[in-house]
Amino acid sequence: LTVGPGGDVLVGTGIPSYPGVNDGILRSSDAGATWTEISGDMVCASFVGQIEVDPLDAQHIYAAQGGTWEPDDPALGVWETLDGGGHWTQILAGNVLDLCMDPLNGDVLVALRGAEVLLTRNGGATWVDIGDGLPYAATYCAVLPTDDRIYVATYDGLYATAASPTAVADAQAATLALGAAPNPFNPATAISFSLPAAARATLTVHDAQGRQVRRLLADAARPSGPQQVIWDGRDDAGHALPSGLYLARVAALGRSETSKLVLLK
Repeated sequence: LTVGPGGDVLVGTGIPSYPGVNDGILRSSDAGATWTEISGDMVCASFVGQIEVDPLDAQHIYAAQGGTWEPDDPALGVWETLDGGGHWTQILAGNVLDLCMDPLNGDVLVALRGAEVLLTRNGGATWVDIGDGLPYAATYCAVLPTDDRIYVATYDGLYATAASPTAVADAQAATLALGAAPNPFNPATAISFSLPAAARATLTVHDAQGRQVRRLLADAARPSGPQQVIWDGRDDAGHALPSGLYLARVAALGRSETSKLVLLK
């Protein structure tokens, strides 16, 4: 069970082998009074054990299937939808026991698959196993957004990465290379990203609760190569925003990336 950025409640259900038990994924927009199935074309082979919703986009949802006595079923793994459940794509196969997301960044996920602790920083395009050194297989996970540390629970205790797994990030070449400088900033920062080919790009800024405060590019045609857009710390109405954590999000070429910004006053 999870709650999306707009307040919708999403819950996964059981196994289709038992009539009336499995309905895939259900969503309620009225605090549980009514429910709608949003499984779409997902193949439901097992428990939908974990659901994660992008903090900046309630239509962008991940779901994990696993914890079954048929671990070789090809439908098991992590599934993703970009349209609120109409169409689903499997982005990781295997018996995934748990799935967790950075609460501030929908592109950072950790999936527990058998003895593996799989990390992606690009929304599932690539995964890297960071579980070496754990004495037992992990059963639960969490991502701490303040320092990017990853926590996992095993049968004998709780473990955490020593620090932000930068080496893993380096192993996953960023598709759009979103960043900003200076950061922290006052009064303005240059948000940069790179396009491997000419494309239409959307660049937005959100507050820490995921609400969009500024649209800097709206499906704008951009050439290939490095891009740079200045953000002056103001919202779409021209009002100066308060100090705090903000999130830049770029979407292009079917991919999206998110980067943290800190505005100081």
